[in-house]
Formats: sequence, structure tokens, C-alpha cells
Amino acid sequence: MSFVLDWEGPVDRETLLSVHPDAALGVDDAVWWSDRDTLGQIGRLSCGYVRLQSEDDHRNPEELRHAQRALFAARWQTASPQGFWFQINHHPRGEAPARPQWLPPGRFAAGRALRRKLKRLANDRRRVSAT
Repeated sequence: MSFVLDWEGPVDRETLLSVHPDAALGVDDAVWWSDRDTLGQIGRLSCGYVRLQSEDDHRNPEELRHAQRALFAARWQTASPQGFWFQINHHPRGEAPARPQWLPPGRFAAGRALRRKLKRLANDRRRVSAT
């Protein structure tokens, strides 16, 4: 696997339950959540973690803390396996800006951003394979 592409996904139980408050999930069940919190999984990746996030999240328009949490979890992952890297939107790999440039909101913009990012990632992979 070359990378994981995360488009506005919830990163922890707080974020997930804010979108689905009636879900029959408990925030206190650490065992159940241990393999489901994205924040805990980022450090286990041995590939890239790419986060795409618009200024208005498609499920929770008032909430961007989850994207910032994912970004900083990736940035401060000191025990990450070799081959790990991260990127938020179109910032350079490994850059964790305090105020990221968010993508424009809306389905059309999201589709365009996803296609653009996948094309760039595929081109990067081809370039690396050719060397």
C-alpha cells in the first residue's frame, strides 16, 4: 500500500459521536475503540497518510478540530514505521501548518480535489518507480 487517503473522516470517538449522537456506542469502552480511533492508527502506518479537508466538513460543517487532531497526530508520530509520511490538502508532505489552507466546500469541489490528489499521488508513485 502506498498511501491512505482520508476525506473528512472522523478521527476519534468524540468526532464520530458528534455526528451520530444517537449511536449505541459508548465513549468509555476503551477496548472497543482501541482499533477504531484513527488517531491511534496513524502511527502504525508504514505508508503515506493523506488528509483532504474542506473548510465546511460535509457531515459536520461547524467542526474542523478532527482534521487538526489528525494532522498533529501524524506530525508528532515519532515512533512511526519507516515509509510513513503525511500530507494535508495540497500542503507539502510533512508540513503541519497551524492554519492549514482548507479546500473549498461542496460536492463539486470535493470531487475535483479527490481526483486532483489521486492523479498527483499516482504520478508521484510512477516517478519513484522509474528511478
